[in-house]
Amino acid sequence: MVGNDIASLFHAENRWVVELASTVREQRTGETALDVDIVKADGSRVSLNLNVVSLDDSNDEFIGMLLILEDLSAEKRVRSTMSRYTPKAVVDQVLDGHRDVLEGRAQVMTLLFTDIRSLASISEAIGPRATVSMLNEYFAYMVDIIDQHDGILDKYIGDAIMALFGVPFTGARDERNALNAANGMMRALQTLNERHVKAGQEPLMHGIGVNTGEAIAGNIGSSKRMDYTVIGDAVNLTARVESVTTYYGTPILVSDLTLRRLADVEHVREVDRIRVKGKTEAVTLYESYA
Repeated sequence: MVGNDIASLFHAENRWVVELASTVREQRTGETALDVDIVKADGSRVSLNLNVVSLDDSNDEFIGMLLILEDLSAEKRVRSTMSRYTPKAVVDQVLDGHRDVLEGRAQVMTLLFTDIRSLASISEAIGPRATVSMLNEYFAYMVDIIDQHDGILDKYIGDAIMALFGVPFTGARDERNALNAANGMMRALQTLNERHVKAGQEPLMHGIGVNTGEAIAGNIGSSKRMDYTVIGDAVNLTARVESVTTYYGTPILVSDLTLRRLADVEHVREVDRIRVKGKTEAVTLYESYA
């Protein structure tokens, strides 16, 4: 497109490109627009990175502009498709060149399990279609909270959620983020239940377990179906911690393996010490009531 007037290349819906180019010409600099959409003549959109650079001759006289367009559509399609089956944080690392995150490695992480209580009786009362709708609404609320605290959804297990913090790479706030997410999920459930009660529906109750330990993270499965997930004793212990929330009558239980990594923890109280099958040391459980 050498020699073309820029206004002739971009129609009305892409007028912002012309305006950007005008700014470059006036200021004699360069401008970059990242991950923007260009509307094509057929109405479809193309995602791209756009660089606009002013071109000057040897006498510093303006002679034109150079537009560099990097098409991102294919990459965004891959990210979108992969994110349906693999946590977004993992997809981003893979596409950025860190493919080793899929190969399997042991690392310390913080895990969070949730499970809805008495779902069978609720499902029997409202029927299959309403049950599915209710679960989808519940999951939407809970996963938003997990995302807000830099966690990733590992999987749904029936009406349960398994979330990870510090995967694929550990961070300084993993344990804090998991604890904050657990408390945030309780507040979100209260908001959801207010809607249920107004609609004449049964409120939901759930238990949440939080634990920290070493587990193996990687792409696990067969050649026909693989999932990025984690396995190990830490996973089993987290599930166990969540399972005893009903017994102790508290919605959130956190293991000492998580709390000992945190300083200045408030709104927790010791509940009990439990011994888990296969472990020699007992685990101290704390209730979080923030």
